Amino acid sequence: MTQLEEFSHPEIITATRNFSEDLIIGRSKKQWLYKASIPKFCHGFVVVKRFLESKRTNLHAMVEEVKIHRSMEDRPSPYILKLLGYCAEDKDPLLIYEYESPGDKTLAQCLQQDTLEWSSRLKIATNIASAIETLHGADDRFANVSVYLRNLQSDDILLDRMKKPKIADFSSGIVMPTSANCKNYSSTIRPGLAIGPTVYIDPYYMKTGQLSEKTDVYSFGVMLMELVTSMIASDTFPSTAFGSHKNLVSLITETVHLGTLFEHDIVDPSFDSSQSCRDSILAVANLATKCCASNPRSRPSISAVRRELEVIMMNYFQLPLTTILNGNKPQHPHKGLNSQQLYDMMTQRYKIMSSISNFSI
Repeated sequence: MTQLEEFSHPEIITATRNFSEDLIIGRSKKQWLYKASIPKFCHGFVVVKRFLESKRTNLHAMVEEVKIHRSMEDRPSPYILKLLGYCAEDKDPLLIYEYESPGDKTLAQCLQQDTLEWSSRLKIATNIASAIETLHGADDRFANVSVYLRNLQSDDILLDRMKKPKIADFSSGIVMPTSANCKNYSSTIRPGLAIGPTVYIDPYYMKTGQLSEKTDVYSFGVMLMELVTSMIASDTFPSTAFGSHKNLVSLITETVHLGTLFEHDIVDPSFDSSQSCRDSILAVANLATKCCASNPRSRPSISAVRRELEVIMMNYFQLPLTTILNGNKPQHPHKGLNSQQLYDMMTQRYKIMSSISNFSI
């Protein structure tokens, strides 16, 4: 078992310049993330998480998050932020994580402040799906525990300057035996959700307290909708601009169904206007609506979601998956394919992936 380092509170105060606002690299209603200077670590920096809940619950939140990271030590993921240590100060407990590279921002910040091209968003989505799959233990038949995030948000994803994503928050997470009957946990898990927006939380779970991997699939579907639109689901929704829709899920679900996704500036206007890009965006939006189906049984498994995203990526880039994930991309996606050929190819692959998804429980 990896030894976690214990840091003193004065040490972190110095490293963050007394939690200077200039060093904040991510913030949400649950916690703030700081870039802290500690020379002995990679790049000379670490990420410090400071909880914003009531002081009474902060220490408990820190301990629970450490437990989650401990439970994942035998199956690490390159898309989960590595925990280095902690500060067990009663009034201000802190967690210390690796700092990947200069330029770390949350996904929410990048969607709001930067121009994030569609190709990067496809890779981000696929990598996050892979991380969730690892957390659930779906990619490891020997896994004896599953970690359910329950309230995954774009504020919880940290991107480095190369746009590689890492899940950086587990404050709403829970560890369960992989063989557990989720109904047996319904009376204990729902009240434990951390403070924060509820728009990412599966409404079925909120209503019944019944937890499954499909709970996280819903949250991931909301995030896919954010990647398509650059809208943040937790922001105040502009009802005057989008009629009677009260949230992003309602808007995307209806516009995909009606075939009006590319109307009324719903899709981020900075994307390439080529047919291949539009086809790819529509495919992701359609997948997102399946993830956010009201009945959890109608949602694909996270493994099926990851596989479908890989197919969408390969269709868009026209390259093998390993080449794409290693950071290469073509100068001219789909060169040599006309729109009808691309449509036929994608349709056939989606039929295959849909048939796979139907086998999920």
